[in-house]
Amino acid sequence: MKRLHYLLAGWALMACLASCKHDPNPEPAVDPPGGQPPLTTEVGQPAGEATSKLIGPQGGSLTSADGTLELTLPAGALAQATTITIQPITNQAPHGLGLAYRFLPDGTQFARPATLTWHYKASAVAANDPDLLRVAFQGSDQTWYQVPGVEVDTATHQMSLPMPHFSDWSAYEVAEIEQLNLDGGPNLGAYLDFGASTSLAVTYARLAPLVPGSTDKPLEIKAITWSLPGGSANGQLRGTGDRAVYTAPSGYPPQNPVTVVAEVSFTNSERKVLLLKRILVGPDYFTGTFGGTPFAWVNHYYYKTDKTIHLSGWNESESQSLNLLMVARNVNRPQGSYSYVAGGPKNSGQAFAEFAQAYDGKSGFLTYIYPCGSERPFISGGQVVITQVDEVDGVEYIRGRLSATLYNLDGPCPRAVLQKPLQAEFRIQSTF
Repeated sequence: MKRLHYLLAGWALMACLASCKHDPNPEPAVDPPGGQPPLTTEVGQPAGEATSKLIGPQGGSLTSADGTLELTLPAGALAQATTITIQPITNQAPHGLGLAYRFLPDGTQFARPATLTWHYKASAVAANDPDLLRVAFQGSDQTWYQVPGVEVDTATHQMSLPMPHFSDWSAYEVAEIEQLNLDGGPNLGAYLDFGASTSLAVTYARLAPLVPGSTDKPLEIKAITWSLPGGSANGQLRGTGDRAVYTAPSGYPPQNPVTVVAEVSFTNSERKVLLLKRILVGPDYFTGTFGGTPFAWVNHYYYKTDKTIHLSGWNESESQSLNLLMVARNVNRPQGSYSYVAGGPKNSGQAFAEFAQAYDGKSGFLTYIYPCGSERPFISGGQVVITQVDEVDGVEYIRGRLSATLYNLDGPCPRAVLQKPLQAEFRIQSTF
């Protein structure tokens, strides 16, 4: 259901009072629970492919290279043909969602407001709630200003708003659960080690109003109740007020990532909002047995294209490796089973696996092989099963298991076909 976040003054009035070069000198806000994120930040730096298009007085549209947002200019918005550019940049906005975007030429004003449509991932927000999702731009004074007229569609996960001028723009969350520290894990922010603790706080981003004297009355937090779904098997949570401490269990929890919940009530509203914080517990793994011998890869690799999924594990010494290739039915939702085929996977639902005992060109075992003198291949039974694909703090993880019988010819023909069973489990972070 679409809901209007808030409407302040009309865009005509706003164009007279504010632009990217205008300082509205807002009144100071009272610090909410968890502290107030800074309104003034550094300027973002380019962080992706720019997209450009020549748009004239007749109007037109332009989409960012990553597909996150679309800019639509109506007829009459521009007086002359202009090359419009969308440049993704690092996001410095308080509670910013994903990347921010720089629109060029900087400071361009429109005779008629453009429309900006912003797509977001529900898994990337603390609450998929229209009152807690907004859009801001950064002025030349490096202050972030909230933008009026934002509509949020929580079903299609997109925001739309009128856009009168160019600058640096970001979607942001009004409230979220911030992870203040991460105790444990070699990659800070990637996961929480077994038995380690992390401090959490509910923070509130009340950005500078775009129009002086704005009547916008944001929700005021009254009380916060913390909970941990799944109980003690998923760890321990202690929370008071806007602060909490989560402690991971001694091993992988049954629900991973675990979800910490903060139920927030407000002084000026009867409604309540559930803020979610997902925390990944324990390091990545790719373990199993090959021919009855256990292995646990030190290095992991997960990469996907528009059709295929690649998974690999190998040792530091590069003496062994396991490589998987699958053709997904939907690469963004690849959960399901994949069967092995001869010649490598070509169609959806097909897979191939290779286990190299040594990088000598002779010790590779495959999920299919043609025996000496035969035109009919041996093809492994078993399958690869992807059980979960998840995103935590903007990083994607894949989880699953596999079973197979792998084959190798013991020297040149005519020789016997060797076979060994393979069993494995994995959880691997996206490499790119």
